[in-house]
Amino acid sequence: MLRPSGKWSLFFDLDGTIMQSVDDVDPQILAAFHTLRRSGHRVILATGRAPASIPIEYIRSTDAAITLTGALITEGSNTLFQALLSDSYILSMAEFCEKRHIPIFLENARHFCSFGEKEYFIGMDANFYDTATMHLYSSLELTECGESFIKAAISTRSYKLMLKAGWQLPEGLQTYWSGDCVDVVPTGTGKGSSALKVLEHFSLDSHRTICFGDSDNDVELFKACALRVSVGQRSLALTECANFIAGSVEEKGVINALSTLGFI
Repeated sequence: MLRPSGKWSLFFDLDGTIMQSVDDVDPQILAAFHTLRRSGHRVILATGRAPASIPIEYIRSTDAAITLTGALITEGSNTLFQALLSDSYILSMAEFCEKRHIPIFLENARHFCSFGEKEYFIGMDANFYDTATMHLYSSLELTECGESFIKAAISTRSYKLMLKAGWQLPEGLQTYWSGDCVDVVPTGTGKGSSALKVLEHFSLDSHRTICFGDSDNDVELFKACALRVSVGQRSLALTECANFIAGSVEEKGVINALSTLGFI
């Protein structure tokens, strides 16, 4: 067993890394978070989810949360950083997709907004959308709803339909592909760049960082951390840049890795 020296910053993805289902809370993970923090380490979530869809037990057991694929950083109820999608970007996507009956989904810290076929999104993962307020808008209503949005989430199938129909990603936006979903966020945001912002905020040592992830949208986070743990070997790109391979969520991969590395 290794014995890590000094105080470390540990970044954890949620789905497929420490969570098996949309509302799964693992008592062993919670206990590990408490142990890490009592030992003086920092525990930070790094997820594509919005804060409203993260189990409150995990929020209360961590020091900060990187959410919406890096476009929002919170410390408790305080917002440390957020990057908003411009109204013009949102409207252009909305109009393009509405004309072609392609469903798209917008998120901010507390609300979800769908236009197109609401049932399609709910069918992807019904329990996920029960955790926050869902609104169904037309593109015209979208300009009048008074909401600012941070991320657009589109199923991989729908995004491929958009590309086939001639959609071109506007300058100022970037995409992160992960499994059956494509996240669209402002350029310059991502889990990796937001991890660096967290380190700066807390004045933490960038050489004592470790991250846990399972999918392609964790690659940027891996590049920002010194020790990189790939969970479940679901992503070839992630496995290639990892320096530690852990078992799946079902195999308690994160718990076993933390134990092997001497953190718990």
